[in-house]
Amino acid sequence: MPMDAAKYPANWKAISTAVRERSGGRCECAGECGKGHPTRCEARQGDPSLKSGWPIILTSAHLWRGPCAAHYAAGIKCDDPTHLKAMC
Repeated sequence: MPMDAAKYPANWKAISTAVRERSGGRCECAGECGKGHPTRCEARQGDPSLKSGWPIILTSAHLWRGPCAAHYAAGIKCDDPTHLKAMC
C-alpha cells in the first residue's frame, strides 16, 4: 500500500533516510515485528530474504502504530527518531 504523504511531516524523506543510515544497513527490529526473535534482527539491506529470496529492503517504521495525527495527540512526535526504527 502506498504511503499517504499528506499524513507525514514535510521532511519525512530526510527523516526516513537518517533512520536507515543510523541502522548501518541492518534491520533494527528486536522483536517488535512479532516474528519472535528476542534480539536484533540479522537482516541486512540488499541481502536475500530467507523466506522469499527477494532482496531485503529496509524501511522506517513507527514503533507506535497509527497515523502521525494520532502520535501528536498522544504527545509523541511522528518525526522523533527514538520512535522510529529501520526494519525489513
